[in-house]
Amino acid sequence: MRRTLDPEALGHYLALRMIPAPLSVFREVKKLPPAHTMSVSRAGVMLRRYWDWRSYADDEMPPFDELVADVRRMIFSAVERRLVADVPLGAFLSGGLDSSAVVAVMSRLMPGRVKTFSIGFEGPASHNELPKARRMAEHLGTDHHELFAQPDLVELLPEFVRYADEPFAISSALPTLLLARAARKEVTVVLTGDGGDEVFGGYAQYLFERWASVLRMSPSGLDPAAIRAASALYGQLGARGVGFRRIARFLQAARRPTAGGRRLAWANAPDDGEVRAMLSPELREGHRSTAARLDDEIDAGLRRLAPEAITNAFDVLLYLPDEMLAKVDRMTMAASLEARSPLLDLALVQRLAGVAFARKVPGLGRSSLKQVLRAAVGDLLPPEGRDAPKWGFNVPLDPWFRGKARSYLLEHLSPERVARRGVFDPAAVRDVLARFDAGRADANTHVFPLLVFELWAEQYLDH
Repeated sequence: MRRTLDPEALGHYLALRMIPAPLSVFREVKKLPPAHTMSVSRAGVMLRRYWDWRSYADDEMPPFDELVADVRRMIFSAVERRLVADVPLGAFLSGGLDSSAVVAVMSRLMPGRVKTFSIGFEGPASHNELPKARRMAEHLGTDHHELFAQPDLVELLPEFVRYADEPFAISSALPTLLLARAARKEVTVVLTGDGGDEVFGGYAQYLFERWASVLRMSPSGLDPAAIRAASALYGQLGARGVGFRRIARFLQAARRPTAGGRRLAWANAPDDGEVRAMLSPELREGHRSTAARLDDEIDAGLRRLAPEAITNAFDVLLYLPDEMLAKVDRMTMAASLEARSPLLDLALVQRLAGVAFARKVPGLGRSSLKQVLRAAVGDLLPPEGRDAPKWGFNVPLDPWFRGKARSYLLEHLSPERVARRGVFDPAAVRDVLARFDAGRADANTHVFPLLVFELWAEQYLDH
């Protein structure tokens, strides 16, 4: 097989930080999409979809109490089925609502104390989930294990890239790998809270989409002069103007005409123009808009749903299988650990897919996110665990790339090295690094994918 890079896959990688199925980084290799089977015969290769979340998506408005009772029963049933094992079993515990709900139910169903595992990094509080996970573990009475990581990024990154198999720049995979290794010393199977945000409506972008809908209905809500002013503030304030940056990003994203374009903007992804500029001239012709690819997922049945429900569809159909679950599966398997996700139980997913998004997330404030899950398991958790805002699995890339890993980053993304590789435009990469230094480009969404690709190419193209 020729190792010919696929320019469409590379463009999507720069925008999404992963390569969506059925594409792979190589033009002549395809991945089997989720919920598909493949049969091979003399007649050729045939793909068949055997399950489609979109066929369950609906605007049903069941009574709230009835829905909560159904969800509670389903969660207990889903966890119970995933406790069947003839090897030691535990759980990842971040202290957030999803993992805490799973551990709380495990504690009700398992004899003895549940073994739980958490990780934190040195640096700002946003990179250390240990205190809240510890409080939750104390409340639930688990046998809790903590890992305070001070990893050598220069040593860890090539190993992470090898386990990911393809260019995969989801930085939260790094702590997932470290946590999986720590857990494997005690258990062979872990339950996780993965899928809770997608199934129950937990991401802030659902509220952003709602706010954007209100602004688009206002004659002056998206005044071009206001957008230009916000953009100017963004450019001048840089890293010091975090609040203004978020406002500017929101206004710019809200202005985009398609749901796919707004979903990428909520994630601070490079837009199509930035992606094209980063690709080498030879690869630009094969680039296809990632926003358009997202919008292609929206069929007539979904188009009738509320805008925030369409954004949720992107998360379920694309980000969940190709980012979230790929990350957990690859990193836990690298540690010989099996991960199970009860909040993605089929019956539970199908039940929630048919419920109107306005029932799952009824308001405009963050407290309305995941209301059904909070009501279903709230009595099992302390108030701070039930009502706490979402806390992402943050990795301190900015201080790493400005500190200990600075020379490593510049070495691997030097203009000479980028030019020899021939995949990215050296001037565009230099511009990304300059904007990162000025606080106007994000390490996670702009710098890390470039570095990961070069490390991947060293292993999979050069050797």
